Amino acid sequence: MDLHPLQEAFFLQLKEENSNYISARIVFASHDHFRLRVAKGIELEAKLRGHFYQRDEDYPVVGDWVVIENTDTDHQFWPIEAVLPRVSSLKRHDRSGIEVMAANVNVIAIVTSFNLDLNGRRLERALAMIEESRARPLIVVNKVDLVSMEEREEILTELRARFQGVAVIACSAEKKIGIESVLTSVRIGETIAFLGMSGVGK
Repeated sequence: MDLHPLQEAFFLQLKEENSNYISARIVFASHDHFRLRVAKGIELEAKLRGHFYQRDEDYPVVGDWVVIENTDTDHQFWPIEAVLPRVSSLKRHDRSGIEVMAANVNVIAIVTSFNLDLNGRRLERALAMIEESRARPLIVVNKVDLVSMEEREEILTELRARFQGVAVIACSAEKKIGIESVLTSVRIGETIAFLGMSGVGK
């Protein structure tokens, strides 16, 4: 987990004010409860400082890099001091406005399933969101073990013709088929996020 140069410059400015500041990444977010990863295998529970509510600041989301203060205090919930600038963000537009779903993601995989209705329009909308986020798109069609080879090839050919330039991978999470292809689509140090409806096997 490495900071982007933009984020690192911003963090170093904050660290000049307080040498105890450290960076951490949000791996779970639910309302005002967050889980932060500060190093491999080390995670902390966190909550927001009050100024996030007082100044109407953007709430952090999964993938955000944040700043906490490394002290000797035994915290149940570590206070999040600041959010570092986002390099990319996945946004959902609806009638109530714009919701940021994830931040600082390099690859976004849209997961669908061979044994459920493959909705091309839904895939188009998801790809439009990904393009806006500046992440690389990937289409993963799961549960390949539940269809015949003829059905599989027909579906894959149709998807690849419709979404040219986007990698389409057939896999089975249950049978461990195609997982290596998904892994090799992500470079070392990159972050991948998975989108998909319930039941597709994310």
